[in-house]
Amino acid sequence: MNKIFPQQTLTPEQQALKGPAKSKLYRQLYDGCIAKMKKEGFSFPRDKNNALGINVSELARWCGFKSRQTINDNSYIQARIKQDIIELGISNSTLNLSSNENQTIETDSSTINNHKINKLQEKISNQELIIQDLEAQLLACKAHRNNIEGTHLKQIENMLLGGGRTFAN
Repeated sequence: MNKIFPQQTLTPEQQALKGPAKSKLYRQLYDGCIAKMKKEGFSFPRDKNNALGINVSELARWCGFKSRQTINDNSYIQARIKQDIIELGISNSTLNLSSNENQTIETDSSTINNHKINKLQEKISNQELIIQDLEAQLLACKAHRNNIEGTHLKQIENMLLGGGRTFAN
């Protein structure tokens, strides 16, 4: 397309943000850029040398990021960018993606999903081990309490059978 995409610029207050606030701002800027691209009919800028097939530096300028590294570092953007490429396509191409590129993107997202599933299963197994440890501790506490109560009941019984006050042994 010959249209020029309007680049976003950050205010000094936005540039001063750090940590989670800046990450949230990057998500908002990316979402705004994608929405504007959809509204105005833009496709991602082409770059055959990039693994995604897009010019990440140009996309970073469109979003208002300082550098293209933001796109690579932000997990929210990484999770969404491949699907956005499929939806919006790449400029100067007759098709949005070739079937091979489309298959690669599907394989990558499948790999990511499998990785997430494995992490969650590992987390579940760790939680189950913690639960088993807590159940064992609970049983030990109950046994100790029952032992103490049994001793106390014997002391009371001995006191009553002895006919008066006695001190527990």
